[in-house]
Amino acid sequence: MNYQLDETILRDFPQFKGQTFEITPNISGHKERIFQISEQHVAKIVRHWRPSKNNRTNLLQHECEMTTEAYQNGLSVPRPEGIYAVTLFEPERNQKSQKNFFPIPRPGSLYAELPSEPVRLQKPQIAIAFVMQYIKGSYPHDSESALELYDLEIAKAKHLGFIPGPDQSHSQSLWVPEEEKIYLLDLEYWTRRV
Repeated sequence: MNYQLDETILRDFPQFKGQTFEITPNISGHKERIFQISEQHVAKIVRHWRPSKNNRTNLLQHECEMTTEAYQNGLSVPRPEGIYAVTLFEPERNQKSQKNFFPIPRPGSLYAELPSEPVRLQKPQIAIAFVMQYIKGSYPHDSESALELYDLEIAKAKHLGFIPGPDQSHSQSLWVPEEEKIYLLDLEYWTRRV
């Protein structure tokens, strides 16, 4: 996919200075794409960015604002950094199998086993992204205590005036058992009563 954006748009967004990874693995795969750009940060972009049809940057900005408000009000969310331009270095795809030469880790894992063959990268792409703290966790499907913590965090959010989006579910959270903590994710469709 091509994430290259018009240079006039990039003038409105500073380049994120904390990016240190030369290979930016995609650690997600739904309508958004999450790229790990450093040991401490991920960058969330929207897969289909078409400024002429629907400005998805506004959706990222809204998610950043909701996440910032949630973070400032003590909800358990990744620490937001802001909206930035980031450089993505994705692995080339094998034309026969359409698989990545560089294995993509499963959500919640940091590294996949490195291939024996050299990694070939596509041309670097610039994208507008919501940059936030990297949380190493897993989805709370099988943990009863994680699901209870999720329910408590959603109740806390509602008490603070947040209205979760219609698609909100426990799959939009990460469980970090070492911290006994749930982190809420994907606040792009959340709103807040004033």
